[in-house]
Amino acid sequence: MGAFYTSILLKGIERENVISWLKENVREAVVFPENSDCIPLFDAAFESQELKEIKNFGEMISSALGCVVWAITNHDDDLLHYQIFRKGELIDEYFSVPPEVLFGIDDPDEFGEDFEELSFIPKGGDAGLLCQLYGNPGDHAEVERILRDPGGMGGQFIMATDRHYALLEALGIVPDGLCSSYREVVTGYLPPNISKEELFLVQAP
Repeated sequence: MGAFYTSILLKGIERENVISWLKENVREAVVFPENSDCIPLFDAAFESQELKEIKNFGEMISSALGCVVWAITNHDDDLLHYQIFRKGELIDEYFSVPPEVLFGIDDPDEFGEDFEELSFIPKGGDAGLLCQLYGNPGDHAEVERILRDPGGMGGQFIMATDRHYALLEALGIVPDGLCSSYREVVTGYLPPNISKEELFLVQAP
């Protein structure tokens, strides 16, 4: 079994404001310390990987806080999907494997349980926008190469975690701890450079 996680990176907002919003909206989440001018968080509701739930969250928090939100989902290390929101609007979306190729359907809101080994043809994703919003400063050519890599047996990135890790590095973001899930973090799976005391756990009453 591969990795299952959804990680969130917020840009253009203070950590304290993020924590306050999560509390006010009765979320269960863990907030990491600032990383490369971003605020990483993991939300318990995203363990189910329902794209509508993630999309609603991205629209809500980016609108309320006036920030940029990058939501990255890894499904079983077969598929890397992301959505970028700015001030309430979805402005970019990426599938390392198009859902219609995997499932023969047009509705990607539910991932389903099984993946077939098919030709990987990435869909969407704007390397220039990623570098503009999240680059420090970001290597545009390398980000584009990572997004377009066919994966599967014919490309470099067999595992979606490896693609995610490489993408963060190409943008100049420290990847340690960002390729994790809410469950892993709250049960003590932390990178060596982050202590439990540095985390903020938001719990529903």
